[in-house]
Amino acid sequence: MKLGAGVGFSLTAGSVVAQSRTEASVDYHQTYDTVIVGSGLAGLSAAIEAAVANKRVLVIEKMPAIGGNSAINGGVMAVANHPLQKKNNIVDSVELMLNDMLVAGEGLGDRKLVEMVARESYASYQFAIESGAEFSDVLLHHGGHSVPRLLKTKHSVGGDITFPLYQRALKAGVDFAKKTNLRQILTNESGAVEGIVIESGYDYRNKQYNEVSNVQITKALIIASGGFANDVAFRMVQQPRIDHKFPSTNQPGGSADALRCMLDLGAWPVQLSFVQMGPWTIANEKGFGHTPFNGVGAFASGLTIDRHSGRRFFNEMGNRKQRADAIMTRVDEKGNPRFPISFAAQSAVDAYPDAYYILDSALHHGVVKRFETLQAMADFYQLPFVELQDEVQKFNGFIDQKNDKNFGRVNIASVPKLLTGPYYACELWPKVHYTMGGVKINEFTQVINVKTGQAIPKLYAAGEVTGGIHGATRLGGCAIAEAITTGRMAGKQACKVNS
Repeated sequence: MKLGAGVGFSLTAGSVVAQSRTEASVDYHQTYDTVIVGSGLAGLSAAIEAAVANKRVLVIEKMPAIGGNSAINGGVMAVANHPLQKKNNIVDSVELMLNDMLVAGEGLGDRKLVEMVARESYASYQFAIESGAEFSDVLLHHGGHSVPRLLKTKHSVGGDITFPLYQRALKAGVDFAKKTNLRQILTNESGAVEGIVIESGYDYRNKQYNEVSNVQITKALIIASGGFANDVAFRMVQQPRIDHKFPSTNQPGGSADALRCMLDLGAWPVQLSFVQMGPWTIANEKGFGHTPFNGVGAFASGLTIDRHSGRRFFNEMGNRKQRADAIMTRVDEKGNPRFPISFAAQSAVDAYPDAYYILDSALHHGVVKRFETLQAMADFYQLPFVELQDEVQKFNGFIDQKNDKNFGRVNIASVPKLLTGPYYACELWPKVHYTMGGVKINEFTQVINVKTGQAIPKLYAAGEVTGGIHGATRLGGCAIAEAITTGRMAGKQACKVNS
């Protein structure tokens, strides 16, 4: 029987399998060569590569839709040595991208893994293009990157990549089972993965399910389940200060469930306390929202102002950790947020024509406000106008001098002056966005056992569930490059595993 969305097994929820980790005495109801947990960019990329040689590939997804966080991200991908860079006389290299990632990670990234992501970034981009993804003919420059190297999808959303990958996987014969949760990984006496226990008909809201069953795996299990940004209990063990007061940009299924299954096998945990806050998020909206407005407008070409002092207080083009840490200090005596104001002028928006539909939507929903003058903006947000005006004049002077003397902003020479309105502004507050920590993998994406230092046979991991690539913080656009790169590697390795 083919396993697909909404298809159950004969074993009911009342017939729960033994809780033993080994495969002895386990009755298997289906057999696949490769099973992949998670249907984001890493999982879909792995499925496509695994299907090249393995005729039976299954992707399980606990949510009712394919794509995970990958489908709702901003669709921005870091690519070294893209032809568009050469066309615009931008000098880039794998080595420069590697160094930028290591610097942002404060030297805590695994150099082999970081180099793999940088080296394969263009090949991963081409893989997306070959699958049907469309990108705009625009280069972006985000914080922490030495040069503009970010490509934006046509509609500024990750679904522009996940949907074509999903269609390609279907054509390759990959089976998909939605609303299907991983309960347990089964191994044999030697520690090699032999199968998994799954819960079908799974409802992520109450963790209820219809049936429990066992799937045998002959070649490889690839965990590509994403991060745990929405698993408040798990993340608070790692970072107690990041509690319920901090919402997440992630879809509601972003938990540590599959990660826990690997840890139960003895997988080596790496840097689980490194939780990234998205510093560009708009305070008065839920989820990911219209944050690309800040990414392509206010941070790249505008200013962020403390609403009490009317002054800049950080480098808008610093890396995400630097910016988030600075914003999170803006609290009152009771610890409540004093939301800074992020704004850009019309000239900044004009520099990124593709951002217009993002701005139109944000204005429609009232999360970004339009003001004809700085005075009107200051009045609305109760900003000290004299200080605000002085800060804007200073910044325009830095643009003339091509030197941000206050904060060392790297793109200052290319920023349009903030001379006239209209101005577009929003309240700013970080949200939990990404978890850099996960399980330790080697350059072949094999999961490493914490006791032996050796690979756990037939177990692979890709994407955000892995640790050690980004270190202390991840640079914007590097998640898509990492997910596709590690996913493809895991899928290719699955083809090589002997049954």
